[in-house]
Amino acid sequence: MVKTVVLKRTVDADVYTIPQAAKKLKISPNKVRALIGLGKLNCLQLGQLSIPKFEVERFMHENLSVDLRPAIDEWIEENRKRKSATA
Repeated sequence: MVKTVVLKRTVDADVYTIPQAAKKLKISPNKVRALIGLGKLNCLQLGQLSIPKFEVERFMHENLSVDLRPAIDEWIEENRKRKSATA
């Protein structure tokens, strides 16, 4: 009797999509967009926005103990106002 073993590997990407970065940072995708808009998180724009893995790690190291919630909330609110004004 021959046993078959199936190995599943996960691919560790060098870049994250916005939803993947959000999952890594444990925040919503909208908050990731806010961090990009605030210039706190750098991204690549190659068809869709991509955030390099090293950039997510840099962001986490540089922002330990920093409360970015007020700035994020303000950016999201201003973005909503801009969108509703142009609609």
